Amino acid sequence: MNKILYALMTTALLVSCANSYNITGTSSVQMLDGKKLYLKNVRNSQKENIDSCDVVHGQFKFYGNLDSVRIVNLFIDDVYVTPLVLESGDITVKIDNSQTTVGGTELNHILDNFMKSFFRLQDMVMDVEHEQNQSIMEGYDEQETMKRLYTKLLGLSDRKDTLFTNVVTNNFENVIGPWAFVYRVSYETDPYNYPYPSWMTNLLYSRAMEGLPSWIEYIMTKAPIEFKQDAEVANLYKAFQEQQNLVERTENAAPPVENNVLPVTPTPNDLARPATTEGNEK
Repeated sequence: MNKILYALMTTALLVSCANSYNITGTSSVQMLDGKKLYLKNVRNSQKENIDSCDVVHGQFKFYGNLDSVRIVNLFIDDVYVTPLVLESGDITVKIDNSQTTVGGTELNHILDNFMKSFFRLQDMVMDVEHEQNQSIMEGYDEQETMKRLYTKLLGLSDRKDTLFTNVVTNNFENVIGPWAFVYRVSYETDPYNYPYPSWMTNLLYSRAMEGLPSWIEYIMTKAPIEFKQDAEVANLYKAFQEQQNLVERTENAAPPVENNVLPVTPTPNDLARPATTEGNEK
C-alpha cells in the first residue's frame, strides 16, 4: 500500500513539474534593485501580463503554472528587455550592462543565440554610418566610399536573410520557427526600425520590401502543415496574399484617361509600404 501511495505521489509531482515554469535571474545593474520585472505576452501591440517579480539584491525569480510552451517578453517596468521561451525546466536569465543572456533550456539557448546574432548584425549596420563619417574626415574619395559602403550594407542584408531563413526552417516544429517568421516581417515592415541616415534607410527598407514577398513564399513552400496552422503565421500569410492580389490587380488594370491626364498609379513598393504607426513592441 505504501509503495502504491509513493508511486502516485511521485507521478503527481512529475506531472506538476512538467506543467510549470521556473525562472531564476541575476542582475549586476545596481539601478535595477527594487525595480519590477514583468513577463508579458505581446500580440497585435496589446500587452498581457503573465507574471511579475521584484529585483532584490540583484536576484529575481518567476514561477507558475504552464498551460502551453510559448515565447513571451521580459520587461523592466514598461521597457522591453528580451524574448524568452516560457517552458518547463530551469530557465536562467542574466542581466548586465552590456547584454541580457537567457539559457537553461534547449529552446532558450537557440533563441538567445539567434537574438545575439541578430543584434550583432544590427550593430554592424550602425557602424557603417561611423565608417562614412571617418572616411569623410580622412579625405577619402566620396564616390568610392559610398560604393564600398553600399556593397557592405547589401552583404549585411544577405547575412540577415540567411540568419532568419535558418532559424525559421530549423525550428519549424517548435515555437521559435513561427515566432521568428512573424518577427522578421513585423520588424522589417516598420519604418521606425530603420534609425539610420536617409541613404541607408532608403537602401535597407527598399531591399527588405523587395525581398520579403519571395522570402515569405519560400518559407511557406518549405513549411510543414503545423507551421502553416499557427494562428499568427496564418493571419500574416493571409494578409500578405491579399496585399499581393491587390498589387497584381493594380498592375494589370488599365488606367482610365480623363481630360487627357493619366492618374498616378501607386507602385508595388508604395502599396507594400506600411502606414506610419507608433513604436512597435516585439
